[in-house]
Amino acid sequence: MRLLIIMAFLYYNMASKLTIGNVVSTTPVKVRINSSIKNLSDTATIVLPRNYNLIVSGQKTETKNKNITDLIKVGNTVTIQLGYNSNLINEFEGYITEISSDVPLTIKCEDEMWKLKQKSYTKSYRSVKLKELITEIAPGYSLDVVDINLGKFNINNATAYDVLKKLRTDFLLHSYFKDGVLNVGFPSKITGTNTIDVHLGRVKSSSELKFVRKDDFKIQIKAISNNKNGTKEIVTVGDSSGAVRTLNFFDKPKAEIEKLAKDALSSLSFDGYTGSIQLLGQPSAKVGDSIHIIDPDYPDEREGTYLIEEVIKEYSSSGYSQKVKVGMKIL
Repeated sequence: MRLLIIMAFLYYNMASKLTIGNVVSTTPVKVRINSSIKNLSDTATIVLPRNYNLIVSGQKTETKNKNITDLIKVGNTVTIQLGYNSNLINEFEGYITEISSDVPLTIKCEDEMWKLKQKSYTKSYRSVKLKELITEIAPGYSLDVVDINLGKFNINNATAYDVLKKLRTDFLLHSYFKDGVLNVGFPSKITGTNTIDVHLGRVKSSSELKFVRKDDFKIQIKAISNNKNGTKEIVTVGDSSGAVRTLNFFDKPKAEIEKLAKDALSSLSFDGYTGSIQLLGQPSAKVGDSIHIIDPDYPDEREGTYLIEEVIKEYSSSGYSQKVKVGMKIL
């Protein structure tokens, strides 16, 4: 689906709906949502005044002279909907992780990853496939997982969240929830359903984009397969003088680890834009979707489509915007 930035939104009325458990608010003072491929969790911060009218179980309720923790608690589900006029979009779903005692009231939230911090595991595998591992530490979730063998793998009193962090560090595997599905794979395989078209000469936005060349990236990927017979297969791709990122695998042929190394390298070095661009609140940009950038000054050389790597959404009385960080070049 292609989404075009429409300047008419400048003249629309901002709208919001915040639902925490059975509590509903339609005008939070301030909302900030941060989503990033580089972070396991999406997070949100909500700011509300201490004295405020809420709808609790369908009834209007004043918060004056009441303890807010009687109405909302850590662990409550949270849904944040933002938009213009009546066009509200679900921008965040998760759980309350912290409620401050400050005025105005600050509520911190985290997405489904928070649930993966609640239980620890201890287990050793002589050899395990990624999907088998994720199924055991995150039971009950729909999965979209790359098909690789991790080889020998140990978990020592670690949560599923800790294990996903280890997979990122040791294997460059990125994990995130999208539409209720836990995704685990390489960034080069992350694809979304929507593309936002941005014409740099038409959109009134704050741009921190910078065009770079592949040669500007000094990165080397070393892929190692530890084989059953005790030998190792090693493949190195990228700039020999660059910073080394190591990938470890178990009992994989040289051709396969070479492909995996090249996939990882392509996600880290390319000709194209890096940086971020500030846009209106809608169309809604989502991590894992793509942004198609048209530069009128370099229409042929610099037009391209990029993975959306990070989105910071801000909603308050002063406006509704989203800061979109571009990642690897897709087309």
